[in-house]
Amino acid sequence: MIDIEKGVTSDMIGARYGENPKSRGVWRGLWLFLLLILAAMNHMGFAPSASCQEDLQANSLDVKSVSIEPAAPVVGDTVSARVEFQDNAPTLQSLYYRWKVNDEVVQESPDPALEHKTRKGDKIEVLVFVGAGREESRAVRGYATVQNAPPTVRKLEESLDEKGQYLATFESADKDGEAVNLSLKRGPEGMIIDSGKRQLHWTVPKEAAGSFPVELLAADSSGAQVLFSYTITIRQQ
Repeated sequence: MIDIEKGVTSDMIGARYGENPKSRGVWRGLWLFLLLILAAMNHMGFAPSASCQEDLQANSLDVKSVSIEPAAPVVGDTVSARVEFQDNAPTLQSLYYRWKVNDEVVQESPDPALEHKTRKGDKIEVLVFVGAGREESRAVRGYATVQNAPPTVRKLEESLDEKGQYLATFESADKDGEAVNLSLKRGPEGMIIDSGKRQLHWTVPKEAAGSFPVELLAADSSGAQVLFSYTITIRQQ
């Protein structure tokens, strides 16, 4: 004998859920509520599963190029890595930088700036890793060589006494620690330079008046040069 009171048939399920108007209304309301929540999350930019998948797929192939700026650094420059991505690369990237100077690792961090001090002639290499991997075979690289820095010149003081004796004193320096030679390239007639003392001497003619351009050339032992220019103005009273 079949116990029809305890058995549950498809007809009974239909009678409980499908044929009950109130049940149908509740289920339709729940589905509508869920659809509204999903639409709101999409409008607000919440797409966690898609973003996570996109980030996980990011790798070195998403990098178009890596360069070191400035391209020709000198001692004292702030050196950093610049990464350019492919047009279709994921928006968010996790980058890690390994810096080498003369083939030796000197810095590893997520910071694109190199803090290690360099010298003229140093070979700089930066390895950029995308994501969590640190295998050098997967890195994208950039290179630069530290160039010879030009010397610097500045005028410390200048004077003109009552006898018409003009005197100017200069200071020169080189970031690479090389000796700097000063030479007079342009000046009024009769002006001479004492390169050892870094001074200019000029006996100003009594009738002299107006502007007199002066040019000093500073050169280090490696050939880097800089031209220092200024103007002397003489007014007759």
